[in-house]
Amino acid sequence: MTDHKPKYARSILVLVILIIVAILGWSLLKTDEVERVFEEDGLELVQDGGKIEAVNYEYIKPQEWEFYDNAMKDIQVLAEGQQIQLGIVRDPVKENFVYFASTTQANENNEVLLSIYKYNENDYSFDRLWRETATGGLSFKIESENFVPVMYVVGYENGKLIVTVMNAD
Repeated sequence: MTDHKPKYARSILVLVILIIVAILGWSLLKTDEVERVFEEDGLELVQDGGKIEAVNYEYIKPQEWEFYDNAMKDIQVLAEGQQIQLGIVRDPVKENFVYFASTTQANENNEVLLSIYKYNENDYSFDRLWRETATGGLSFKIESENFVPVMYVVGYENGKLIVTVMNAD
């Protein structure tokens, strides 16, 4: 019988094991430094070993946003009568994206369409991230006959939007 093992199999196996041990050793000895970079306008980026956490608690008033007219026209395609509400929040990581909420006026059934959008200022594209038709309240526990909801986007924190819901009156 002949042994059909590759000539350098043992050397290759030892080399692979040494590389794995070196990588594990390097990762255990590496210190996780957290670098905070504070920027103007309430933006803060936190670098932690390759993961970027981001917050933005500053918002733009709709009439002060240079893309307001474009966005208003664009979102009418999905539902006519939408109005962009207070609070246009810039994504602190992808600065060409902003988030905002829209609301329609209550119809004869007292229904209001609420939406949250992500808008790209570079190419004017947008995605509706969330929508709900509310009648006298929302599914997240605001129940009242006289409640006509309106939403405002007021911040961004680590990939999540901070939204407030108020009575339109």
